[in-house]
Order: sequence, then structure tokens, then C-alpha cells
Amino acid sequence: MRRRGEAILKEVVALADRYNTGVKTAFRVNTAPEEAILGEVVRGRHNLIVMGVDRRPSETLFFGKVAAALLERAEASILFVSS
Repeated sequence: MRRRGEAILKEVVALADRYNTGVKTAFRVNTAPEEAILGEVVRGRHNLIVMGVDRRPSETLFFGKVAAALLERAEASILFVSS
């Protein structure tokens, strides 16, 4: 899982480089995803979270536990992106 995460971050950096855009990445282990994301938002004083999601089977609109936790707890705006 760690290698996959690192590979994804390398792709993000390469994409940013192609558009001459700076990007800072962070990789956290042994931390719940929502806690890691919320911690980065606070540390970096960010005001927007962009998160890729897929709709989960449910009678209501549901993108998963991490997305739901961020929506409930984040003080930043959130943009959910689904393909």
C-alpha cells in the first residue's frame, strides 16, 4: 500500500511539473485518513480539500466514511471529484 501511495504522489508531482505548478505532497502511515487530511489542512492553513470519490451503494448519496468524516468535520471547503 505504501508503494502505491508513493507512486501516486510521484504522478501528481510529474503532472504539476508539466504545468509549471508547485505542489507539496505528504504521506502519512498509522493514521486514520481523515485525521491525516484534517491535520494537513490545519498545518498548511488550507481552505480547500480536493478529493476523488466514488459513489457507494446506499439509499442516500454516500461517498464513503472518509468523505463523510471530512464533510462533517473540515472547516475548509471540499470539492469531491468523481469520474
